[in-house]
Amino acid sequence: YIKRAKAGEHDAMIYGWTGDNGDPDNWLGVLYSCAAVKGSNYAKWCDPAYDKLVQQAKLTSDRDERIKLYQQAQHILKQQVPITPIANSKVFQPMRQEVQDFKISPFGLTPFYGVSLGTVK
Repeated sequence: YIKRAKAGEHDAMIYGWTGDNGDPDNWLGVLYSCAAVKGSNYAKWCDPAYDKLVQQAKLTSDRDERIKLYQQAQHILKQQVPITPIANSKVFQPMRQEVQDFKISPFGLTPFYGVSLGTVK
């Protein structure tokens, strides 16, 4: 299935993706950029205007500017509909009740700084 999808032998497909760092580029660049057409862009969609916005957003450190650029890129994505999201995944981090002050990292790490074990109430 994936091999045929990577080869572009599909009109439609179902594929899952869970971002690992919380940055919009982890979706908008990795999955839908022109550079990703031969990789993770299974839609094989490439729009130069979209690509330019995503690249500009990726390069700026101005948070408000990034938001604006990514919103414009998403507008193009919504208009052209190369993908249709149908679900949103939840990531769970199970742990014992005694664990205190553990914070889930948006980077897929397991940081134990400040974590302690207490008593179960």
